[in-house]
Amino acid sequence: MRIRLGNGIEIEGDRRILLDPITTEEGSAVLISHAHYDHVPKDIRNPRCTVFASRATAEILSYFYGADEVNAMEFNSQYDLHGMKVTPLVAGHILGSTMYLIEHDGPRILYTGDINVGGGLTVEGPADLQEADILIIEATYGSPEYIFPSQDEVRMNLIKWVADSVKNGLIPMISAYTIGKSQEIIYLLNKLTNLPVVVSSKVARASEAYLNYFDLRYQLEHDEPYVYVGSRWKNIENSVKAVATGWAIKRDFGDAKGFCLSSHSDFNGLIKAVMKVDPEIVLTVYGQSRRFADELRKMGIKAEALSSEFIKL
Repeated sequence: MRIRLGNGIEIEGDRRILLDPITTEEGSAVLISHAHYDHVPKDIRNPRCTVFASRATAEILSYFYGADEVNAMEFNSQYDLHGMKVTPLVAGHILGSTMYLIEHDGPRILYTGDINVGGGLTVEGPADLQEADILIIEATYGSPEYIFPSQDEVRMNLIKWVADSVKNGLIPMISAYTIGKSQEIIYLLNKLTNLPVVVSSKVARASEAYLNYFDLRYQLEHDEPYVYVGSRWKNIENSVKAVATGWAIKRDFGDAKGFCLSSHSDFNGLIKAVMKVDPEIVLTVYGQSRRFADELRKMGIKAEALSSEFIKL
């Protein structure tokens, strides 16, 4: 068996398994970790092979992308794909986000996709990390400079900002990722305020799948006062702007207030994940992959950034 970073993450044995590929391929099996566009094949509506994802991810792919040919998998159930045993595990990133434990004749491989060891308000739980020989882990925030404040404190600061804004006669507008972050913010606002939540049409479409799992209350329009949630701000008079993203730990958003609310693990969370899995080797992907591999090697952990060159397992 061998592995590389090419069309997504390619694992080859007697047959090929593609993890989060750019496109599907005939004769392969595709595993999608979650429904963010950078992890979804471009031809997801008309795939050229069998595609698998968690049940919630399959539902989001149907509602949001119009993709109805995705086979739903249940967490913690084992599947036989091309002679490899595959077990989906909760990743904690967004609803339906999945890690895959892959077993063959050789070593156990755990692919994290995007993970959050702390979970969030609108996910199945924190990342359900299992021991494996080879860990393929995301490194979006894989540099020591990315250490987040308490996420509960960030959520409460966001609610306080919303309340203060409304008290001052302003409409708070919160920019957040369409799938995942927006639904967490809607849920938070529903639980801790009585304010109507107005969302963009894209957020409304993405939220449809969430209604099967969470009680979310939102509308496409409402009289003032209200809170607006969307991937982009609208041109609304008497409004104030905020951005909810992990990148707020380092970036300045000008006249918008930044809230460091992340669906990813920060650097410390990624280290925690590595320690929990206790692998023989760590292969880093995405984001700060080279930097994270360097930091792991400083700790005496065998690690390298996955590249286009095949690694034999």
